[in-house]
Amino acid sequence: MSISDLVTVLRTAYKTEDFDKIEQELVKREAKLRAEIGPLREKVELERLERIEVEERLKIREEQCEKGKRAQDNYEQLLKEVKTGGLVEKHAIEELRKKNVALESEVYELKESRKKMLDDVQSMDEIKDKIRVLKEEKVGDKNALAVLIMKNIELEEAVKKNLTVIEGLKNENGKLTDEKHELKTLFEYLEKRYSRLRVSDVKLEESTMPLMSEDASDYGNTEVEPNLGVSFAVKDEKNVSDHELENDAGEPVPVQRDEDTHYSVDTGTCQSPKKGNKEDAVGAGVKFKLEKEIVDVSDDEDDDDKYTSQGWQGEKATSQIIEENEHPNLPAKRTLLATPTPGNPLVSSPSLSLSCQSSATKVLAKKVRGSTRLRTLTRRIGEKRLQVYIDEATGRPSGPNRETFTSYLGALAREKVSILHPSWDQVKESTKKLLWEDILAHFEIVPSEAVRGKTLSSIANLWRHFKTHLTTRWALNEDKINQGMTPCSMYGINEDTWKQFVEIRSTASWEKKRKKAQEFQKKNDTPHRLSRGGYQVLEEKLMAEKIKLREEQTLECDIEPRTNTSPPSPPSRHVKWKRARMTSSGQFTSESALQIAKRIDSLEMQSKQGMFHPSGRQDILAIAIGRPEHPGCVRGAGKGVGIRQYFGH
Repeated sequence: MSISDLVTVLRTAYKTEDFDKIEQELVKREAKLRAEIGPLREKVELERLERIEVEERLKIREEQCEKGKRAQDNYEQLLKEVKTGGLVEKHAIEELRKKNVALESEVYELKESRKKMLDDVQSMDEIKDKIRVLKEEKVGDKNALAVLIMKNIELEEAVKKNLTVIEGLKNENGKLTDEKHELKTLFEYLEKRYSRLRVSDVKLEESTMPLMSEDASDYGNTEVEPNLGVSFAVKDEKNVSDHELENDAGEPVPVQRDEDTHYSVDTGTCQSPKKGNKEDAVGAGVKFKLEKEIVDVSDDEDDDDKYTSQGWQGEKATSQIIEENEHPNLPAKRTLLATPTPGNPLVSSPSLSLSCQSSATKVLAKKVRGSTRLRTLTRRIGEKRLQVYIDEATGRPSGPNRETFTSYLGALAREKVSILHPSWDQVKESTKKLLWEDILAHFEIVPSEAVRGKTLSSIANLWRHFKTHLTTRWALNEDKINQGMTPCSMYGINEDTWKQFVEIRSTASWEKKRKKAQEFQKKNDTPHRLSRGGYQVLEEKLMAEKIKLREEQTLECDIEPRTNTSPPSPPSRHVKWKRARMTSSGQFTSESALQIAKRIDSLEMQSKQGMFHPSGRQDILAIAIGRPEHPGCVRGAGKGVGIRQYFGH
C-alpha cells in the first residue's frame, strides 16, 4: 500500500495510533536517507577534491604537450630546412630523433592521463545523478512528511487545548485542596485553643472562689453599701495564670503583682457586700466569668487575625503558639488590671501602677527573628520597587538590579520552601503563588506567565543547590571550617526539620540516587570556571574586550573615532566554551578541554581557508567535541537557551 492510499484510509478511520506508526516509519526512512546521504556527501567531496587535483595535473600535462608540440614543429621545420639546404648532418639527425622519441613518450603519457581524467569525470557524473535521484526521493518523502506533520500539529493543538482545560481544573482542584488544608489546620488549632481555654477557665474559676469567699467572710458584718463596680477579668498573655482587672466601663488599669500573693489589689479600702447578701457575691462571680469569656474570645479573634495576616508563615506561628500553650510553666510577663466604675472610683494604692494598656488583647506568641534576608531590600515594602527586566525566552535577569534579584531568589529558596520536599513538583501551588507575590512586591517586572515560570524555575534550581550544599557540607560530613556552627543557627532551620532531613539523606535509597548522580558527574571531563553569572557575564566581558581592542586599533591608526559605530558581533559559542575553561594564566582545566580547544583552533583555520563550512548544529564546537547537541541547554550558550531557540530548528 502506498503512502497516499494509507493516508486516505487513515483519514476515513481517523486513528491516532496509525498516524503515530506512520510518523515513526517516515522518521525511520528519513534517518536512513540521512545516514546514506552523509557518506555520499563525503564521497562526493573527496571525488571533487580528486577531480580538482586531476584537473591541475591535466593542465600541467597539457602545457607539457604544448611545449612538445612546439618542439616538434620546430624540429620538422629544422629538418625541412636541413633537407632543403643539404646541410643535414648525421649526428644532428640522431639527436633530433632521440628528442622526437622522448616527445612521443610524453605525448603518450599525456593521452593516458587524459583518458583517466575522462573516466573520473564520467564516474563523477554518475555519482551526481545518484545524488540527484536521492534528493528527489527525499523531497517526495519530505512532502508526505509535511502533510503528516500538519495533521499531527492539528492533533497536538487539540490535545494542548484539552490539556490546558485539564491543567486549569487541576489548578482549581489544587487551590481548593490548599484552602481546605489551611482551613483544617486553622480549625484544629482553634479547637485545641478552645479546649485549653476551657480548662484554664475552670482553673481560674476555682482559684478565684477562695478569694471571693475570703472577702465575704472578712467583711460580711459591715453595714456599708456593696461595691459592685469593680469586677475582675482575666486575660491571657502567654500563660494561663496571667490576669488583668477591668471595670464595667471597659477601661483597663494595670496593677503591679506582688511576689508573695496572687493578687496585689488593696482590698483594705474596698467595700464588701452586706451580711447574708450571697446573691451579690454570686453575681460578682458570674460577672467575673462573663468578662473573662469576653476577653478570651477577643484573644482568639486576635489570634485568628494574626494567623491570616501572617499568610504563608501561619503554620509556623501556629506551631509556636501551640508549643507555648503546651508549656504553661514558662516564665512570662504578668499584668493585673483594675478599672473603676463611674460611681465608685478606684482607691489609690501603692501597689497600683499608673501606666495603662492600649488594648485589652495581646498576641500570644512573640515574633521570632529568623535568618537575615537582604534587609536593605525587605525594608522597601511600600517604597518604590526595584526594576528588573527578565527575558521571557531564557529567564535571564538584566539591568543594574540583576545581582540583587538573583540573591533575593536564593534567599526565598532557603527560607520559604521546606527542605523536606523530595522534589520541586511536590511543593504546593499555594507556596509558589506566595513566592511569586513576594517577588512582585519587591521588584518591578512584567507579570506574565512566561516570566513567572522562568522565575520559579530559577528558584527551584537555587533550592536544589541549597539542599545539595546542606547534604555535602552538613548532613553527610560535619563542617570542618565553621567549628561550633550548625545549619540550624546559620540558616534558621528548625531542629526537628533538620533531623528529618538528615534521616532522609542517610537512607539507602538516597545513597543509591547519590551514587548514580556522582557517576554522571564523573563523565564531565571538561569542567568550566564560570561564576554565578555564567555565560551571560562571560559574553559581556568578551564584548567589552572587543570594543576595547577596536578603540586601541583606531588610536594606533590615527583615525578619528566615530560615535555611531555599530557594536561588534557577539562571540561564537565555541569561543565562549573555550574561554570558560581557561584559567587566568591561560591553562585549561583538563587535558580533554585542551584537546578540544586544539581541534577548535584547527577548525577555525580550515573555516577561514574555505576547507570547512559549518552548517546548523554541525558547527565548530559540535565537530570539535565529537558529540551532537542533545535536547536541553545548548553548550556554550548558557542556561535557559534551548536547542531550537539557538539553532532555529
